Amino acid sequence: MNQENRILSILIFVAVVTRVLVLWIGRPEFVGWFNHTYYYYVETKGILQNGQLPFADMPLLFYLYAATSKLLIWFGLELKSAIVVSSRFWMSLIPALLTIPIFLTIKDIFKDKPMPKWVWVFLFASAFYPLSLLHMPEFLQKYTLGILLLSFFIWQSKLALRKLNTKRLLILFVLFVLIVFTHFGTAAVTVLYLISVLLGIFIAKSKKINLKLFIGLFSGLGVALVLVYFLDIQRFKRIGYYIDRVFDSSSLGFLFSPNDPDKFSTILVIILPLVIVGLLLKWYTSVRVQLSDENRLFWLINIVFSYLLVLPIYEPLLMARFASYLGLPIIFILVFLLKHKVKKTWLKHLILGAVALGTLTIAFGDIVSSFWHNRNKEVIYEDLMRMNEGVNFTESDLVITRNGAEHISNWFLNTKSCLITSFNATDLNNYNRVFILNPTEGSMRLSPNTHEAAQWYNYMLSNIQIPSNANEIYISEHIELYSIESKPEEWIFGNDGYWKGYK
Repeated sequence: MNQENRILSILIFVAVVTRVLVLWIGRPEFVGWFNHTYYYYVETKGILQNGQLPFADMPLLFYLYAATSKLLIWFGLELKSAIVVSSRFWMSLIPALLTIPIFLTIKDIFKDKPMPKWVWVFLFASAFYPLSLLHMPEFLQKYTLGILLLSFFIWQSKLALRKLNTKRLLILFVLFVLIVFTHFGTAAVTVLYLISVLLGIFIAKSKKINLKLFIGLFSGLGVALVLVYFLDIQRFKRIGYYIDRVFDSSSLGFLFSPNDPDKFSTILVIILPLVIVGLLLKWYTSVRVQLSDENRLFWLINIVFSYLLVLPIYEPLLMARFASYLGLPIIFILVFLLKHKVKKTWLKHLILGAVALGTLTIAFGDIVSSFWHNRNKEVIYEDLMRMNEGVNFTESDLVITRNGAEHISNWFLNTKSCLITSFNATDLNNYNRVFILNPTEGSMRLSPNTHEAAQWYNYMLSNIQIPSNANEIYISEHIELYSIESKPEEWIFGNDGYWKGYK
């Protein structure tokens, strides 16, 4: 093993051990009300018990968890413990492996030349990618695997810029299919990256491999849409929703809206990325003659990709998700800048110091934020178990609650659960008992003056308004539980029986 591989192995080992310590050892099964972890537990349990996902979703990560859980069950672990251990094992390992494709990509940038020592600052940053210590491995587990696969896709696309053949296209196609089976959002970002490749080629006025890349792009996009359609029709419909509605709440949409309360912030969000991209393109243009053809194109692609991730046509929530991928192109852009543009030693050290300090600060903030928001988790868990013992929930019961808490009910109380936006009046007849569960922590008030789609999302995130015919079952400092036996008069239901809002 050469020195580079040895250092890389040590870095990955340290990254894995760090996550084992903060994510696994000493962390209880209950880690807060509004934590997406339980969704992954419930989906995996559904595969193990019923052979299918309880909720339609991209399935790859859940089947990985299920296969690992089966192995652990074979060794004697109880089903729930096996699911928790398998999830935390993979979420400790997968983010640390992000260093491998980034290392391979940077190594290809330098080709046969030895990598300078300063490169390891970026590899350190990739081992502790922003919010990948606790936030991503708990809330965004599909995203975590998706970004690893995307990083391998970027590395293979870098190699394809030098020599594109059938083997390389097949590898890219397989990676793309795996991304689609893993995470819908990462699949969309991969399409943005492919668009960046085509735009980069167009800007660079390179005619070679255009046809193959166009064929690959549209074939991959077609396969992705077909897979999403059959795997999760609701996510497929979201594509049309975003095209039709998302512009209204975007920065560009707000700019032309008379209701925008802060025009200055809106203009800043639109202009600032353009200014940064303009500077990057200027620096790129000044030194591009020093680069090989594929490095020149790869640098340009990453600049374009960065901008496509923060286009002002996205709604704020979607932009925040896309911006989470910015770390990948920024790493490669900075490597090119330090390699070809930045010559002053003090400036190079300043940039490297900012990358290292930023990585440590975000990692520390990720840990502090998670533990601060869940500082009462042990007390809440004991309260939840007392309620469970007193009520004696069963699988024939339905619990209506807010987003983030619905899967806690399924996992800890062994009931069926749903958001109020999915509640149907016929459920009162289909279940033995119907409960309303409101966590007293983290609730938000409904805003009366929001866009219709935003209001619907607001309902999902908010505690449920208790109707007059509800019966008080359990009230504590952390939990409010009520039961209902008939349709609440204060709730509005459509002709199809589904809940539509409050009167």
